[in-house]
Amino acid sequence: MNTLKRATLSAAVCLIGLAAGSRAQTVQVQINSPEQGAEVGRKATVRGTIADPKAQVFVLVRPVQDRYWWVQRVPHPSNQDGSWETLCYFGTADEGPGEEFQIIALVTRGLREEQRFEDLPPYIARSETVKVRRRGRERPESRAGWE
Repeated sequence: MNTLKRATLSAAVCLIGLAAGSRAQTVQVQINSPEQGAEVGRKATVRGTIADPKAQVFVLVRPVQDRYWWVQRVPHPSNQDGSWETLCYFGTADEGPGEEFQIIALVTRGLREEQRFEDLPPYIARSETVKVRRRGRERPESRAGWE
């Protein structure tokens, strides 16, 4: 009888593990815009889709030259078709022009805007990382020839 209980318990644990793994694989999130290698301004809208519109998406941005991921504005709940969008910041007015940034979308819980993480927080699913470059400083127009 003891062996039967152990076998039943082992089977139950395996089934739970398979169900949990199956759930993690079915929750897919992706970033559709901006595209890999795109140029962005200091602020840009990041858009994407998620397979489960009820799941919570968080978008994090990291300057490539820095070690911290920054949580951006939390997207409103996804539309019924799974699309979402949020405004992201790529540096400040003085910091970031010309630099590369990474963007990632995570399905997770409990993050707050402006939190920062050295490593990605625990997540259920994640998008591919998108690398973008912030446009450089705008140069003032030349006044040569103006008097």
